[in-house]
Amino acid sequence: MKRTGDSLEFSATDLVGYLNCRHLPELERAAAEGRLRRPVVRNPFLDALRERGLFHERNHVERLANAEVVAIAADEAVPETLEAMKRGVDAIVQEALRRAFRPAKGP
Repeated sequence: MKRTGDSLEFSATDLVGYLNCRHLPELERAAAEGRLRRPVVRNPFLDALRERGLFHERNHVERLANAEVVAIAADEAVPETLEAMKRGVDAIVQEALRRAFRPAKGP
């Protein structure tokens, strides 16, 4: 989760985090708003797992060689994702969608 102007942007990681811990979104929101610092945790096992996941994703995209695959750049992720969906491409990698969420004004 990150703050962009008056909005909060969510990712697939935020959804998975919520499914694993109902309290995590509030902690992430506090960090996005600067009320809390995220802990820095170094875990070699998680680093290796992340690398395996990236390797698996690259291999999967390569297996889609006969399909129209669009890789989305992070800086233009939402517009590029929507355009690829409108074109009806076969696969989209690193997709992003956005729904405006404006936090309620607090006291």
